[in-house]
Amino acid sequence: MPAPHLDLARLTLAGSAAGFAPASGDDYRRLASRLRDLAREIHAPYARRELLQLSRVYDRRAAYLDSSS
Repeated sequence: MPAPHLDLARLTLAGSAAGFAPASGDDYRRLASRLRDLAREIHAPYARRELLQLSRVYDRRAAYLDSSS
């Protein structure tokens, strides 16, 4: 199945798509968890490391959003 299309012209400076609420800390934590799950299934070490690195970025973003609200 192809990835959903994201219309970059509709993004605001705040980073949320028009008509959508900004992501919450919980949203980023769920995404980080899904990335870690996917990393467990990947056999290529570099790809696994990249996914785990991205999951840590999203965990930090979640913590930041929680602390700023």
